[in-house]
Amino acid sequence: MIRVRWFVWALGVTLLTVAYFRGELRELTISFCLGMIGGFFFDIVGVKMMNLWYYSRQPFLSWKYFSIVVSAWGVFGVAINLLWEWIIALMGPSLRVSLSAFIVVTLILLLFHELPNLKARNWKYNTPAWLVIIGWFPMVMLFRLIFIVIR
Repeated sequence: MIRVRWFVWALGVTLLTVAYFRGELRELTISFCLGMIGGFFFDIVGVKMMNLWYYSRQPFLSWKYFSIVVSAWGVFGVAINLLWEWIIALMGPSLRVSLSAFIVVTLILLLFHELPNLKARNWKYNTPAWLVIIGWFPMVMLFRLIFIVIR
């Protein structure tokens, strides 16, 4: 049985390694904490209050939830912000590059998280797929904007 957590773990180790060699551990730490807090907030609203999705193997607020899901949210926050920063560093700061980074990062993470989950079913949605896809864009933008304000 495929578990998305192993994909997330591999992504986290890869990002940590690259951030270490680039001297970006401060940004990594801020993004990880932001991801955990923001993800927990999204789960309170999406899982508990609105019943938009649920975790089939890690019941909300259980030990497994906090050890697996919340840390995966942290890696998600790191992936958003560091990938975005690396695209800007590679292509130069401009509105066009930021918009491109937003689209590229959102689509990469959407595919990286949702495609394996189609098979694994670690989380299940109670909403149509089109709403899930649309919801990724404001979610990624919110994580990014909060990172910019905090840093």
